[in-house]
Amino acid sequence: MSKKRMLLAWISLVFCLTAYSGVQAQVQPAPEGQDKYWRVPGYRHGPSFFPRNFLVETTPLVEGEWDFKHYHTNTEMVWWYKKWEKEYPDLVDVYVAAQSFGGLDIYQVTLTNKKTGPATDKPAMFLDGNRHAGEVTAAESPFWMLHHMLTNYGKDAEITRLVDNFAFYFRCKNNPDGSMLYLETAQTLRSTIRPYDNDRDGLLDEDPAEDLDGDGFIRQMRVKVPKGEGNYVIDERDSKGRLMKRAPEGEGDYIVVTEGIDNDKDGRVNEDGIGGLDLHRNYPENWRPMAEMTGRGFTQGGAGAFPLSEPETRTLVVFLLENPHISIMNTHGHDGADASAAALHLAERGTDVSGGSGIVQALR
Repeated sequence: MSKKRMLLAWISLVFCLTAYSGVQAQVQPAPEGQDKYWRVPGYRHGPSFFPRNFLVETTPLVEGEWDFKHYHTNTEMVWWYKKWEKEYPDLVDVYVAAQSFGGLDIYQVTLTNKKTGPATDKPAMFLDGNRHAGEVTAAESPFWMLHHMLTNYGKDAEITRLVDNFAFYFRCKNNPDGSMLYLETAQTLRSTIRPYDNDRDGLLDEDPAEDLDGDGFIRQMRVKVPKGEGNYVIDERDSKGRLMKRAPEGEGDYIVVTEGIDNDKDGRVNEDGIGGLDLHRNYPENWRPMAEMTGRGFTQGGAGAFPLSEPETRTLVVFLLENPHISIMNTHGHDGADASAAALHLAERGTDVSGGSGIVQALR
């Protein structure tokens, strides 16, 4: 981006922020004793420290009381796991199943009636979520299920039967690094925080977005450009002149970029933020390299150095292989921001590769 465009971007930002003045960000002051910055582990050429957000949307209505009206951070989820382990000692085991790339403990919960036999002697189901950092509802879905089964055991006949005769494994946040960055800072990312060269310039994570106005959110900026150099115009249906609509390339008066600046001076804004690998693409089935020698495109961006190169995926697969009594896996965090799920009926010591069979009466 030229210096002229950069100046225009800053001027345009002031206009954008004025236009957004009616939108109130739900950011709260940092609670006493809480760190105000989040450090992202790993070597990178850009910043590794980001201001923490303390959002209304991630804060319980009453501290220490259950509600399902906010997104639970990794810290809060772990607090509930340990609380439930004390309250339901005959049903719950809580343990660290792995460590993330950033060194965070990845917690897992086993739910079964221990008095009717060990979990490993029962047919079992495994649930995980939030491998994609921004799919925050994907962590809430198995977390809600765990709470629902616990609090209704002994009250609901069907839930009681399931917990007495089967085992359930919950790994609600299999990517705690990404979840914490997404929920507790203004940054967004696809999946893991492992540094990655998204724009292939030899630098790692050197151009993340910036919260220029300090409101706790990364928004979009529109930049006025000379006629014929943009791909957006003001939508005439909006009398306030805020709404933009896409125009054919070269027929617009504006370009639209995410909030921030061109840190590496390559003419692009925020094109190489934190991370870039995709845990969803790091599993062995249909794995493709990120680069190949023929140039014919048999590649897949973000797939990792090799299948299961990431601790989050490797430990999950190894756990499944080491526990052949697990016959069903429900993985929350498939494509889509909602808690969409891929249900897999696991074949003997492996996975059904026929496309993922639907589960109808799997736990009969």
